Amino acid sequence: MRAIGTWVLMFFIASAIVVATALNYALRDVFSWLQINNFAVLGESFRLSTMLAVSTSVVLAVFFGIFHKSSRQYINQCVIEFNKVAFPEWKETKTATFTVVLVSIVASVILGIFDAVFSWWTSHNLFIW
Repeated sequence: MRAIGTWVLMFFIASAIVVATALNYALRDVFSWLQINNFAVLGESFRLSTMLAVSTSVVLAVFFGIFHKSSRQYINQCVIEFNKVAFPEWKETKTATFTVVLVSIVASVILGIFDAVFSWWTSHNLFIW
């Protein structure tokens, strides 16, 4: 099991990647809408919008991960609570999955039969007296 600080660091790194990706798409669209030249900085795949998105997300990750104590404590507490979760064993997971699939199939067959019967009744005007 990894140390809690490692999980907190991994969370802020993953958050920075997600924010950078979303911000890159947003900035690319804003640049296109405002007709700003989104020139290539380090090749065709790393443009000005990508550079701004990555730098902004790194600054935010460093700020919230290092300097903003309450956010770091919150993620730390989340990791501690997550360690208390008892996950099911593989055999239990397979059994539960099989049960869900079986019940779904049975329910879909029953609903299909009802649908076919009611469709036949309504197409033959059996509900009109």
